[in-house]
Amino acid sequence: MKQTYIGGIQRFSTEDGPGIRTTVFFKGCPLHCRWCHNPELLDPSYTLMYREKDCIRCGSCIRSCPEKALSFQAERVVIDHRKCKQCGRCVEACCTGALYTKSKTYSLDELLATLQKDADYYAISGGGVTFSGGEVLAHADYVCTVAEAVRKAGYTLAIETSGYGKREDLSALASLCDYILFDLKHMDRQAHKTYVGVDPERIWSNLEALARDERMREKIVIRVPQIHKINDDEANMYALRDYMQQLQLHEVHLLPYHNMGVSKAREAGIEQEQFVTPPDEILERNRSILAATGLTVLVMGHEE
Repeated sequence: MKQTYIGGIQRFSTEDGPGIRTTVFFKGCPLHCRWCHNPELLDPSYTLMYREKDCIRCGSCIRSCPEKALSFQAERVVIDHRKCKQCGRCVEACCTGALYTKSKTYSLDELLATLQKDADYYAISGGGVTFSGGEVLAHADYVCTVAEAVRKAGYTLAIETSGYGKREDLSALASLCDYILFDLKHMDRQAHKTYVGVDPERIWSNLEALARDERMREKIVIRVPQIHKINDDEANMYALRDYMQQLQLHEVHLLPYHNMGVSKAREAGIEQEQFVTPPDEILERNRSILAATGLTVLVMGHEE
């Protein structure tokens, strides 16, 4: 089994399924959404991050690197990722945390011990554990192993997925979880290719296969990012509504764009363009379009 990096564990999460949850973010994603809010998780391998505002330019990181992968250029540390052997010595040498990584590995026992810390909150709130990313299907064998342990511990489990992976992996993981938070980025095939980087056919066919099973269908919550003038138009909302009705799906969450990914991308050495959050009136219009036929609609941050 290949090594799986976890890019963060968020405790007391309230937006990744019902109740208070602990969300585990797995690194690695086959999609390339141009608005990605976790761009530091795209690469499945160890990722060295640099937060320039915290750097005091002491040079400790440069001196610590045995591969000479770090240098000063224009008063900032520059990382030559081709030379970096991911030893982590520069992170240990950095006294301010300007150089850091979110790439960590956990044994199964270590991960379960972390999840267990909030077991009382899960029980009180009806919460549990959520697996997100990145993309959980990129590490299906490992994620299924952890999922089995989570269920054995008695916690409810949610997965957030783009659905872009092997159908048998999605089916295996779906059978182990209580909630499937299934992301749909755009209902137009060409726009999907342009903004997400892949043809949506695999995503759609995997979702349709899940929805044919009534037991799986009841677990599915559709989640749609809302990017102004990209996918928040009426045509896309009507197409989404019709598709959900066709599959007999009942609940959809709209997630307004935020630009937090831009700074995280910069720290990971990635340039990311900035998009626009839809105005409130557009979000409310889209809520009305979807709700008109009886769908349960939640606009994140606009809960009534």
